[in-house]
Amino acid sequence: MSRFYLISRESWFQKSIHPLECPITIGRGSYNDLQIKHLSVSRQHARIVNDGNKLIVEDLDSQNGTLLNGHAVKKAELKDGDILTFGKVDFRVVSEPDDKEDDLSETEIFYKVFHERKSAGGITESIRLKEAIAKVPLFRDLPLEARDFLVRRAHLRIFEPTEFVFREGDRGKSIYIVLDGEIEIFTQDNYGTPVPLAKMGPNSFFGERAVLSGKPRCASAVAIKETLVCELPIGIIRDLLKVNPNMRLLLEEYSNKRFSSYVITRENLGITERRLHLRLNEELPVRLQFLREHPNGENESVSVDVVSTDISVGGVKLEVPDDLFKGVDCLGKQVRVAIELPKPLGEVRSLGIIRSVQASESGKKTNVGVEFYGMSPEDSQTLEKFFSWDSKV
Repeated sequence: MSRFYLISRESWFQKSIHPLECPITIGRGSYNDLQIKHLSVSRQHARIVNDGNKLIVEDLDSQNGTLLNGHAVKKAELKDGDILTFGKVDFRVVSEPDDKEDDLSETEIFYKVFHERKSAGGITESIRLKEAIAKVPLFRDLPLEARDFLVRRAHLRIFEPTEFVFREGDRGKSIYIVLDGEIEIFTQDNYGTPVPLAKMGPNSFFGERAVLSGKPRCASAVAIKETLVCELPIGIIRDLLKVNPNMRLLLEEYSNKRFSSYVITRENLGITERRLHLRLNEELPVRLQFLREHPNGENESVSVDVVSTDISVGGVKLEVPDDLFKGVDCLGKQVRVAIELPKPLGEVRSLGIIRSVQASESGKKTNVGVEFYGMSPEDSQTLEKFFSWDSKV
């Protein structure tokens, strides 16, 4: 029997392959096995299951539908080479014989799709995932069958230079292994200046503390150069810990040592402890309202529909048109926000204060951070419910 993978085809979507260890769910919600952060994708969009020797995709009454080779389907069999579309996001279905001697690596599968990356200076062909896992201190003493389990279920991702693996405050959903390239771990001082904590090269792992504790990420991870990473989602880690309890002790040992170093660095730099609100890198429709003051003393009420890029119980980050606040000193400005949460939760409203303004990477948008205040108790409870609902894994 063949093993199947989904390969991302979108230029904006993170270059990755996803092994189809069924059943898996696909959607915009972070609790899905494959999360796609695109507004055309429903929170619970589709699932893929094994039906005997067949791989079946099922649409879950999504708003924009699931397409197979350009045709809308409710339930259909997947085959090698198919183009599978969720909303407006395309993936290619790729299969590999299950009895191949070579294990999943940076891989022939990557070469089928990203063959241009064989050039000198890019990610090299020599890396084999199974060999790499055996060199990682956390995994090298695992039984062979446990390492094979990781190889079968791991996700491979390519991060471009300056691309974030995760940000401080994110939910911890995975542990990562660097196969090739380099990742920098950093926090921020009291003024928002990056403070480097560590650099992770090949065979290093990171991201374990948030997975173990269930708390938000206490630091950010960003690619220094083009980097190939093996992602181990929390479900895989949980399954592995059940049958390998000694691994938990080793994982906690590494985590505690690293966290102690993190605390010492913060204390030496005088960085004050701040509460980390759990946040979601979620695209939600938001209506932003504020008063624009004109030189003649008149005030104009401005209302614009924008999209969130981050949201927490304490505030929201919005991507707004670059000219929205042109000529306006908006730091500290009072605004109103109305955030459309997924059904059945509905809309929540709040007053807010603009706390940060930063040009986006494209240069055509501006990222605006709004701190909530004056939200009604009912809307606060609804927002809390949104986070607890989204935490289901």
